[in-house]
Order: sequence, then C-alpha cells, then structure tokens
Amino acid sequence: MQAVAFGLLCGAIGAGVAGELVGEGDEAEALGYWNQERTRSIQAQRQAALLSNKLRGELKSKVQAQAVQLSNQRETVMGLELELQRLHKIQRWTVQNNAAPAAPAQPDIAADSADYRQAIHGQFIRVYRARLFAAVRRSTTELHGAIAAELNKTRDRNDDALQKIQRDLSNKLRGDWLRWIRSLDWLPHESMRSVFMDCVDVGEQIAGELSAFKVRFRNSLNVGERRELMQLREQHRSTVKAQLTETLAAVSNLDGQRQELEATWTAVATDAEQQIANLIGEVERLRLELAQEQRRTKAPILWEPAIGPYQQCGNAIITALAREGIALHRGYIRPQGHKATIALHNVSSTALDALNGHSEALQNLTTALSPIQFRRGDTGLIECSVQLQPKPSTDTPPRYCKGEGEFIKLVKLLSSKPMAYLMGATGSGKSSLARKILDTIAAAQPTVIRLHDPQHGSAEDRWALLKASTSATGAAESLMTLAKRLEQSKFLEHPTVHLFDEIDGILALESEGAAAKKALLKACKEIRHAGNETGIIMGQSSTVGRKGLQWDDVDNFSAIYIGGAAIHAIQKSPRLDARKSELKAQYAEVEDYCQGRNEAEGIDPKAPYAYRFCLLSVDGRKPEWYLIPPFDSGYTHRSNLLDSGVQRPGQALEQSKTVQAETVTLSDFPLLEEKREPISAIGVLEKLDSAPICPDCQAASNRRKGKTGNRWHCDNQGCDRKSFTAKP
Repeated sequence: MQAVAFGLLCGAIGAGVAGELVGEGDEAEALGYWNQERTRSIQAQRQAALLSNKLRGELKSKVQAQAVQLSNQRETVMGLELELQRLHKIQRWTVQNNAAPAAPAQPDIAADSADYRQAIHGQFIRVYRARLFAAVRRSTTELHGAIAAELNKTRDRNDDALQKIQRDLSNKLRGDWLRWIRSLDWLPHESMRSVFMDCVDVGEQIAGELSAFKVRFRNSLNVGERRELMQLREQHRSTVKAQLTETLAAVSNLDGQRQELEATWTAVATDAEQQIANLIGEVERLRLELAQEQRRTKAPILWEPAIGPYQQCGNAIITALAREGIALHRGYIRPQGHKATIALHNVSSTALDALNGHSEALQNLTTALSPIQFRRGDTGLIECSVQLQPKPSTDTPPRYCKGEGEFIKLVKLLSSKPMAYLMGATGSGKSSLARKILDTIAAAQPTVIRLHDPQHGSAEDRWALLKASTSATGAAESLMTLAKRLEQSKFLEHPTVHLFDEIDGILALESEGAAAKKALLKACKEIRHAGNETGIIMGQSSTVGRKGLQWDDVDNFSAIYIGGAAIHAIQKSPRLDARKSELKAQYAEVEDYCQGRNEAEGIDPKAPYAYRFCLLSVDGRKPEWYLIPPFDSGYTHRSNLLDSGVQRPGQALEQSKTVQAETVTLSDFPLLEEKREPISAIGVLEKLDSAPICPDCQAASNRRKGKTGNRWHCDNQGCDRKSFTAKP
C-alpha cells in the first residue's frame, strides 16, 4: 500500500510539474500584463525625456533672453557714461576758454559719479548673476525631481505587478495541491500521511525552482526585440501578400492590354491603305493651294473695286505692263481738276526709260488725251499724269469761287472773330492782301494801325506805314503787353488793328518765343471782349506744327490760306478734315483757273495785279474760295489809316516818300476827338456790305442817288455805267 501511495504521490507531483510546464494560459496572461507594464514604463521614460528636453529648452531660452537684456542694459549704461564724459569735457573746455576769475576748487563730481556708477553696476551684476544661478539651480532641481518621481512611480508599478503575479501563481498551486492532499485523508496510517506530506513539500520546492528558472529564462529574453521580430514577421507577411496581389492584378492587366493591342493592330492594319490614300489627297490639295498662293502673290495689286475713271485707268496700266513682264502695284491717286496723278509701286525696279517706252500704247489703251509719261515722285513711288478730259475754260472762274467784287464779304466774314490769321508762302501776296484788308476797313472810319514788322528795311517792304516795332524781340514784347492789357480789361476807345507780320519768327525766339506764344493765345481769347480792337497775324503754313503754333491753335482764328497754303491746310487742319476730298478737287480747279488766266494774259504770278486765290476758313461756316483783287502800293483811304508808330523822323526817311510829311494824329479826326460811341469793325463792314455791287465793274463803293433810294451811283471812275437801279 505504501508503494502504491508513493507511486500515486509521485504521479501527482509529476502531473503538477508537467501542468506547470505545459499550462500556458495563466503564464500567457501574466506575460501580457508584464508587457503592458513594461510598455507603460517605456512611455513614461520617453515622456520624462521629452519633459526634460522641454524644460531644458525653456530654461536655455530664458537664460539667453536674460543675457541679451543684461547686455542691452550694459550697453545703455556705457552709453550714458560716455555721454556724461563728453559733457564733462565740454564743461571743462568752456571754463578754460572763459576769462572769468578762477573759482574755488570743487570736488570732482564727475569722477565720483563715475566710481559710484561703477560700484552700483558691479553690485547689480553680482545680484543679477546670483539670482540667475539660483533660478537655474531651482529649475534643474525641479526637473530632476520630476524625472525621479516619474521613474519611481513606474518602478513601483512594475514591482507591484510582479509580486501580484507571483502571489497569484503560488496561491493557485498551493490551493490545488492542498485540495488534492485533503482528498487522501482516507489513508489509514499516520506514517503514510507524513511521508506523503514530505513528498508534497519536495514537489513544492521543485515547482518553485522550476518557476524561478522559467522566470529567469524569460527575463533573459528582450521583450522589445521579440515584439519587434513579431512585428517584422507580420509586416513581411503583409508585404508579401500585397506584392502577390499586385502581381496577380498586373498579370490580369497585361492580358487586357494584350487584347487591346491586338484590336488596335487589327484596326491599323485594316485602315492603313485608307489613311495613306487620305494623306496623298491632302498633299495634293495643299500643293494646289500653294500654287494658287504663288500666282496670287506674283499677280499685281489692283484697285478693287475700281471706283471712278482714274482707278480704272490705273488698273489698265498695271495689267498692260504686267503682260510685258513689268510688275507694278497700286499706290494712290491725287486728283488735280481735269487730270489726276497716279502713283504706283515699282516692284521690279524697272527703269523709267523702259516704262516710258510704253507711253503711247498706254495712251491708246486708256484713251488719255496725252502720252502717259512716268517720273519718280517725292514719296519714292512711280508717278504719271493722266488727263481723260479736256482742260476747262479759264474765261470764268468756278461757280463756287467768289469774285473780286465780293472782297468786302470776305473781310466781313474774316472779322467775325477779332483775331485773323493770314497764311501763305513767301511771295504769295500776304502783305498785299493785308494792305487791301486795311484799306477796306479804313473806308468805313478812321482806324489806328499798330504794325509790327520784324523785317523792317527789306527790299520787299511796301507797307508805307509807320511801325510800332521793327524787330522780332520788340514784336514779342508788344504781344505780351497786349495780352496783359486785354486780360486786365483795359480796352481802347478808338478802333485799332494790331498787325503782326512774320509771326513764325516771333514765336521761334529762344528766350521770348514760349512767352509770346502764350500771350498770343491769351490775346486771341481776350480780344473778343474789346469791341474796337482786332488783330491780324501773318505767317507760313509750313511752319505750323514745327515752330510755335499747332493746327489746333490755328483753328481758333479766322484763317485765310493763300495759294499753295490752302492745300497744306486742307491736309492738316482738323477744321477742314471733313471736307478734305471736296476741297482738294476744288483747289485743283481754282488753281487751274488762276494759272490759265495768268498765262493767257502774260502776267507774272508774283505781280501785284496777278490772279490769286485764297481759302477762307471761319469756325461754324463752310469754307469758301475767293479771288484776291489786285492791289498796288497805294491806299485809297490813306487818310483814315492812323499810324501809331514809335519811329523817329530820321528812321522813317525812306517811308516819308509815300507817307505824308506830318504824322497823322488823333486830333485830325473829330470823330475820335469827340469820343463818340465807338463803332466795331463788324458793324462798319455790315454797313459797307449793305451797298449793292455795280453790275459792270463789280465795285462795292457806291452811294445812293435819287429820292426813292433804289438808284445808286458807281464811284469807280473807270466804270462806263455811272448809275444803276438796285435794292440795298
């Protein structure tokens, strides 16, 4: 029985030991709890490290900020010391240089102050350093204490967990064994029980040693490394699985792409012939378009559509010469009355002799009245004059051109604005026209003439009037004086005409030119308020836009463009831009008429009695063409032209031949001496314009005859018809 009991006890002990070795459930639970506690400890250590680094960084930042603040304070103190030393030196220098009696010796306050400041500064540094080190030590001690407390908490939690695990295991094993032992109470002998208890003690000792051995064995392994190995294994498994999935998807995608490639290849192979045929057709179409474009670029450029006979004639000339291998392109057409100038681009640079070799053939082709001769124009183009209709008769002027008998109407319209501008080239008759205008104004009433002639003393001086100024500088000063007086509303009581010749030279002065231009524009604006004053300026159209005035400024005047100045104004003046084409054609006809009359009568175009024309441009009215009446050097109404000159008798010696010996003054005219109501120039011209024109000589200087008031007498001595009937 003892042998049987001992065998049963040994089996139970072996089973218990085996159960201890094999029972993985409780041990796994204990190991998991241990891993959790270890992980928590590691996290606590990391948090402690982060907290330490954070506190260390904050401490370092505070130390640096305190150091910067200390450095700034030190620099401030040093600056104050330097400033105090500088003030002390200035004080000593002032005392030394003053002659005041020597004062009793005083203690060196500055030196004492400096020592005191240094002592205070040193004490401040020591106190600040002590406080700073105390703050650093206090912060470091608090940091170490926080780290140690956190580590102790973690260590205590880990020890408590291990002890709990060991107690739970021991209690469980001991309880199981004791229950099993109590189940052997049926053993009859005490000796057998004692032997059995001894065996139980031995089993407990063996189980304890085995448990301790397992703990030491498991502790020898690094739990973190095992966890990392397990994580690496799981990652490897997931990576291999993902790669396997991607590989299978790629294989499936390759199958789909293979099928698409096969379908594409089939479609390309099927449509290859059709695509090649389409490309060949496209190449042929582009080749045809290129050939057409080449033919079009080589073809001459014509007027399309051809409007008017001259454009049709130009197209005929270009087409005919193109058949001869001469390439010309259309340029521009400039009508000139009964003929026109056609300008063409000479693309092939053909010589003029080669072009003129076809002049007769081109005349027959275009039905021109004269052979077509080519020449090189000012613009670099090839020009030719084409006459398709005979030259109009020069016996009568064009119907739109006013005759010489309507010159009074011209002066009246010119005076609609108090400032007039006479524009023409040198030798065009500006001075003659101005003298005619003055004589017409003087026919109404005595008028003061203030003449400013910068070209005084020249061979062409035919004014026969005393002059207010004889130089460009003097004229500029007079113009500025006039503008200033008009701006101040200081108007003259007697009718006055301010005449400025060669205004271009006055405005081109280097020193006074800009001020003179400003004064001229101001006078043009202000003179309309003066009822008895008018102004006339004279210049050349070629200088407008380059010297002094611009075309916009010229449009503020009532302008007369004489001869060739008219075509220049038609091309440049904004006021004439709307009627440019019409005025160009009219200019050509009027010019042909005057040239024809001068040639027919053998008159020099520059003679005082030559046929001349002008264009009158007044704001708000349609431009009108006028024939300028002839005018010699004498004045019909010289007695009414009051000289307002500054010349001395010796300087006016040459003019005294044509001017009266005594200078005419205002006292010679009772009209002005009595200071009657002044008569404006426009009102006087309206009075003159009310007289009818003689039907024979076209003279306007007529007077009433008879009681009815409808009979008029012609004052022209050369007129055969002394009286006529007309309504005023």
